[in-house]
Amino acid sequence: MTLAMCCHIVFKANDRRDAIELRRVASVEINASVQDVCQSATITLPRNIPAFINDEIKSLVRRGDEVTISLGYGGDLRVVDFSGFATRVGADVPVVIECRDAIWKLLQQPFHKAYKNAYVPDVVNDLVGDSFMVQALDGRIGPLRVVRGKKGDVFKTLKDEFGLVTYLKNDTVFCGVLFDANATIATYDMERNVKSSDLTYRTADEVRLKVTAKSIKSDGSSLEVVVGDVDGESRILNYYGIASKEELKKLAEADMLKFKYDGYEGGLKGFGVPVCMHGDRVRLVSTDHPERNGDYLAESVSVSFGPGGFERDIKLAQQWTV
Repeated sequence: MTLAMCCHIVFKANDRRDAIELRRVASVEINASVQDVCQSATITLPRNIPAFINDEIKSLVRRGDEVTISLGYGGDLRVVDFSGFATRVGADVPVVIECRDAIWKLLQQPFHKAYKNAYVPDVVNDLVGDSFMVQALDGRIGPLRVVRGKKGDVFKTLKDEFGLVTYLKNDTVFCGVLFDANATIATYDMERNVKSSDLTYRTADEVRLKVTAKSIKSDGSSLEVVVGDVDGESRILNYYGIASKEELKKLAEADMLKFKYDGYEGGLKGFGVPVCMHGDRVRLVSTDHPERNGDYLAESVSVSFGPGGFERDIKLAQQWTV
């Protein structure tokens, strides 16, 4: 049985107009990654749609208007695939509306504060306030000073200087925490609901890694050691509060084993269902090769909805370790 694709896009009511609801689009693209603090979506409207007369579109939908996007099959629209704000409304036909997720407005806000020995959860809570819940690395990163910056700049500094990636999922901001213990499990049967893939199965002894381990001490200075294979794939691991090179090396060698496993690397393309979002736990199962079953982190998910169908393109990171 083939189910028809369906969508429900809502531009929420504001002081200029009532809510606008769309159930027909030319296409929707959503791109989300645990490496990006702000996710994006693009809505392309059909040429003729009752809710929008061409010369009124700019007045009806403006930069900063709230939007939610739900996609599905057969009328099942229980999942909100994207929630955020319109950031640009195109003037051409067909009309293209660019969107950013719900943290976008917060990133534009000014921020000015100095920390003697910044505790990561405190910094993130200061940045997001009551807007979102927070799950942040339980660690200190030394002195941190922000002078007349924006909140988005602080998140960039946390990533670039301390290796702490931040992303929003649902109503929680994750910072320095890739694995959510309560993450949704998206199960993909390799023989049934994987449309295509570039997955490669490799064994632990085939993996060659050169790991650069860095530790930020409480005074802001840093230590660095290199472990693993000299000719291996380079990877950086960040630690906080480790004061000796001997201890740092021991931790790095133990954590390096998390990347040396029997399992898949690469990505897969699935249909709209099962639903999978960035940060989810992807469970790969196979009837032909049950010994290869395993769980992985969905590092990024790109959703396409349109004439070519409804697909989720998923890039896997390391095996799930929580």
